[in-house]
Amino acid sequence: MPHLGERLLADRVRLTPGEVRYDRFSDSGRESEVTVPVAEFRAEACKDR
Repeated sequence: MPHLGERLLADRVRLTPGEVRYDRFSDSGRESEVTVPVAEFRAEACKDR
């Protein structure tokens, strides 16, 4: 099983221009790693501003 550093590097290699990867938390507190287009990330991150 690859260690954390290898998994993080592999995740970054799969990113394409215009995508971001971040930890998303649900309303119940559940955490998941997601990769989304920058526009979707901005819409979600800025919706309460």
